[in-house]
Amino acid sequence: MNPTWVEEEIIPWADSKAELNIDILEPALAAVSNAAPWREIISRIECPILLITGDPERGAIVTPEAAQEAAQLWKQGELVHITGAGHNIRRDRYDETMAAVRAFLSRT
Repeated sequence: MNPTWVEEEIIPWADSKAELNIDILEPALAAVSNAAPWREIISRIECPILLITGDPERGAIVTPEAAQEAAQLWKQGELVHITGAGHNIRRDRYDETMAAVRAFLSRT
């Protein structure tokens, strides 16, 4: 299902799926629902931000519209879209992800 992932990622990912107890997520989901809205939080962040997005049609959760909205709200940040990546951006497009992170860190 994920032909672009490096082989070293596939077995640990599959093992983690088998070991996951979904009930453990309930407290985290409750905390998220009680947290301040992301728009309020992102506008208060003082350090540089790197937002890497993928393609929603491949499972990425940040839409282009939400990414553009975030870029309007943060004080200093960069937005990088990696075409062909889904929810697991670094696994789908590892080299491109690392290039974006390295470039961001070298400028920051």
